[in-house]
Amino acid sequence: MIPRMRTIQEAAAELRKIDPDTAVTPYRIRQLVLDGTIPHVRAGNKRLVNLDILLEYLAAAPAPEPDKPMYGQIRPIAEKGA
Repeated sequence: MIPRMRTIQEAAAELRKIDPDTAVTPYRIRQLVLDGTIPHVRAGNKRLVNLDILLEYLAAAPAPEPDKPMYGQIRPIAEKGA
C-alpha cells in the first residue's frame, strides 16, 4: 500500500474533511511531529506526515476520564458568603 504523505496543513485539511468539527489543529499536528510522537519525512523545508499513521494515533488516543480532575482548565470560584 502506498503511504498517503501530506504536509501538516494538508493533513489538517484532510481531518476537517473527515470531521468538520474536529478540534485537531495544524499547530497540534506540528507539535506531535516535532516531539517525535508522529514520524515524519523532511522534504526541503516541509515536513510530510503519513496520514494513515496520524489517523491511527488519533483513534488510539485515550479519552480523558470524567472522574479525575482536569488540570489546566478554568474552575469556578465560590462567591464570598456562600
